[in-house]
Amino acid sequence: MSHARETLRSAITTAVTGLTTTGGSVFTNHAYPFEDSTLPNLSIYFLHEPETSEPDDQVMGDYEFRAFPFQVVARVKATSELDNTLDDICSEVETAIHGNAALSGYVKDIRLISTEFELDGEGEKPVGAARMEWVAVYRVNRTAPTAPVN
Repeated sequence: MSHARETLRSAITTAVTGLTTTGGSVFTNHAYPFEDSTLPNLSIYFLHEPETSEPDDQVMGDYEFRAFPFQVVARVKATSELDNTLDDICSEVETAIHGNAALSGYVKDIRLISTEFELDGEGEKPVGAARMEWVAVYRVNRTAPTAPVN
């Protein structure tokens, strides 16, 4: 039986697949250096779910809100247009996540927490990256955690 997080992971991945700059180059929990041919791309990393959650005082029963942190990392070849390209991708990702009807049907709130920029020289060529930290807040029934409850 799947968990509500699986539904959220799928909706997040779908929301950012097919964007103008990165297209279908979207990877989840990718741990190896990227080949030059895959750039620009997005990687989505699903982090931990905090141990604490807030009880839902508005509903009777076993419902609670949970926080689901994740990262979307944009990577592009290091060129003179690096900053502009990363900013374009960040704009596309933010628009896609905040404007996705399926995702907004599963979460109570979704927020961009921070964006960090870095240069990575571990792959075939230097790569610039923008690491966007997000948190999605969703509600689940503790006795049936297989789907987010709207």
